[in-house]
Amino acid sequence: MSQTVGVTVAHETPHDVSGPLKPALASIKASCEYMGGVSRAKFYADILPLLEMVKLGGRNFVVVASMDRLIAASRRPQDA
Repeated sequence: MSQTVGVTVAHETPHDVSGPLKPALASIKASCEYMGGVSRAKFYADILPLLEMVKLGGRNFVVVASMDRLIAASRRPQDA
């Protein structure tokens, strides 16, 4: 039986999943709720141009990581 040295086989390597999986994409409605319950009009006018979008078929989805980055960039530093 031959052996290959230095090759990692996928089924032998445990997957590191720390916590529940988070969806990568969100609908417009879910994105409005995620961004603090903003109205769809406010979301489309002011927030959506700052986010990454993915079009699947006839639907548009927002990349959740782009919302997280926008939230992090918009946070004010807390007073110590």
